[in-house]
Amino acid sequence: MQRFLVLSVRLHDIRYHGTPEWPPSPARLFQALVAGAASDGTLAADLPALRWLEQLVSAPTIGAPITRAGRGFENFVPNNDRDSSSFKKAGKIERAQLLDGSSPLLYVWALSDSEQSEGLAGQACRIADALYQFGRGVDMAWAWGDVLDEADAATLLAEYPGAVYRPCAWGHGAPLACPQRGSLDSLITRHAAQSHRWIPGAEGKIAFAQAPRPRFRDVAYNSPPTHFVFDLEGQPWPLERCAALVELARDKAAGRLADSSTAMKAQIERALIGRGATEADKAARVQVLALPSIGHTHADRMIRRLLVRVPPNCVIARDSIEWAFSGLALQIDAETGEIFRSLVPADDKGMLRHYGVGDAMLARFWRTVTPLVIPWPQARRAMPADRRLNSGGGLQRVASQAVVAEAVQQALRHAGKSAGANIKRIQREPFEANGERAEVFAHGS
Repeated sequence: MQRFLVLSVRLHDIRYHGTPEWPPSPARLFQALVAGAASDGTLAADLPALRWLEQLVSAPTIGAPITRAGRGFENFVPNNDRDSSSFKKAGKIERAQLLDGSSPLLYVWALSDSEQSEGLAGQACRIADALYQFGRGVDMAWAWGDVLDEADAATLLAEYPGAVYRPCAWGHGAPLACPQRGSLDSLITRHAAQSHRWIPGAEGKIAFAQAPRPRFRDVAYNSPPTHFVFDLEGQPWPLERCAALVELARDKAAGRLADSSTAMKAQIERALIGRGATEADKAARVQVLALPSIGHTHADRMIRRLLVRVPPNCVIARDSIEWAFSGLALQIDAETGEIFRSLVPADDKGMLRHYGVGDAMLARFWRTVTPLVIPWPQARRAMPADRRLNSGGGLQRVASQAVVAEAVQQALRHAGKSAGANIKRIQREPFEANGERAEVFAHGS
């Protein structure tokens, strides 16, 4: 049976200053373990376990608490980014991550079946007891370790209330530094060089020399969102009224959650409805998406399913969100009490491949089914009311499409899509049959 090494770290405060990196990388944990082991002035007794830990082939799975970005301030400190005898200070932005709840950080390594790994893992747990700092100097912490079997480790990660980050097979996640062979020696060399940073320079001046950087490897990590799919029981919903369906389901689910937990009302308003949300809440908001029937030329494009996307950093528990939408009655006859439309969890999620949800490979071509809404006033002002996007002279049409294409680029940037996009085509008509023109979606608005 495979065994797992679990190192848990808890911060004394609810703030973490090792930004902009989040979650804290395995390299930070390794450095903190080395510092704690060397607090008595020697590493001799712990060298075997530390060398074993740095050479583990698999990168650890990371569990990180839910966080919010704190307000930053500019701090002026000596410029250590270059070798110089100048004492000129540089401004650096200090911004802490604010942690919600009391969940510890988790680092979970898969171990080999050898008895030596079991013994060294136990020694690594004892080293964790000496950890006293994690992040920056103000981030005081303590840690402990456990060696679990496969079932217990899987349960620990499945029930973890925060976000779980795993190494990416395809390498398209955020890079985090991880220990490798030679990391421990590089830290020892760097520590020894710290006492020789001031060296004699020309003309009797004192020069500053940077200590060599430690050696780590970059591993891509990703924490995918959780997707819940619900079937719309009863009559299918018209495509052009997709926004009304999303609002109806969202508000009813929010009301259900608020009735069950009045203490969470503010978080529900912020994370599910968006009322009172700030820029820091954008990445943690729940998304509700109406899924038109697609995948075939003759599909009628009616809405029969709803997709709820829960980001890993959401302040509302995933199980609570699933419960709020499950069995939700959307339309009820006021006289008879008959339920016309309701949401039930979908048994088959195979249709998600048509939307690129959960695919291991990234798509290079994307096309809208419903119109794309561009919240950019300049785009509207640039097109006179009597000129439609695909009407008027050729020059007017080219100019209008250029304005909208730029607005799409801006919208992608605000959505966190940093890769460059080539806007191939913009039109009011649907790209496939049985769709609807863009203007019918904005009826009455």
